[in-house]
Amino acid sequence: MLCAFLLAQSREQSSCTDRVHKLCTQPLPRRATYHADYMNWRLTCPTPMVTAHAIANNSIVPRSTIRSEPIPAHFAREGRRASEWSYQPDVLARALSTSGGPCIVYSFGVQHADEFTDFYAAQGCQVFAFDPTVNHSTSWKPNVTFYPWGLRSRDSRESMEASSLGQYGRVFGELLSLPEIMARMGHQRGQRITALKLDCEGCEFKTFEDLYCLGEQGPKILSISMELHFWVAHRMEQTMDLERIRYAAFYLQQHNFRTASFRIHHGAIIPYRGEMAVVHPDLEMAGLPRSVCCYMYDWVREDMHV
Repeated sequence: MLCAFLLAQSREQSSCTDRVHKLCTQPLPRRATYHADYMNWRLTCPTPMVTAHAIANNSIVPRSTIRSEPIPAHFAREGRRASEWSYQPDVLARALSTSGGPCIVYSFGVQHADEFTDFYAAQGCQVFAFDPTVNHSTSWKPNVTFYPWGLRSRDSRESMEASSLGQYGRVFGELLSLPEIMARMGHQRGQRITALKLDCEGCEFKTFEDLYCLGEQGPKILSISMELHFWVAHRMEQTMDLERIRYAAFYLQQHNFRTASFRIHHGAIIPYRGEMAVVHPDLEMAGLPRSVCCYMYDWVREDMHV
């Protein structure tokens, strides 16, 4: 069954690549309607650089009308005064109601403690927690099921480091795509997920690519919380890594997501392969600040809350 799923996924990935190529083929300048065609092409085919700028400037999608609040401080990890993660009370309340449930949460990157996971579990949601760098019991906590799996940041099998830099520890579990993980969990395509959290140091753009390529057959995600990274140390080394940035715009815009919260996280510049870990040189030349670690976002899908 899983082999059949992986074969179907491979075919969908090829079809998706063809669809993007067709969508992003620049119109020929000889046509009488070239100007209108060109403007439409710029809107429907965001380039990686345009998408990266939009992420850095909080303009990738419009602002949401749905309220966002920080996760209560008493859930914060030891040593922190407040949580760095947020949630949307209206989204959670609807998911917990009989008409909007069940409340299912996927949380990637939990390490030894995770406030996002603990908060949603305390509300009564069924939380599936993932991290390939630690090994908890399957029944880790009440309402929390743990798997030592991580999300891939590239199509090929990767090295056993959690990031290009390896600063987050060795990977002991498998690295899979989100569709592969959902298939293993027995969650059907079209599964409603109340909240998806990604704190995986470089897997985010590959995950956006997988979600976009699944189209309407993918999961129905109500809210997304994540860190987005442009440092070379976080799987932003190769040309294909840059190309995947555009899938954030493709997916979020196609599925009517809106920005519920945005925050810039300025991290300390760290050594990387004998040099300082900064953004990819092409992104730096395009004007992205070299010292920003990551951009923290909450997005909500507004068309699923009316």
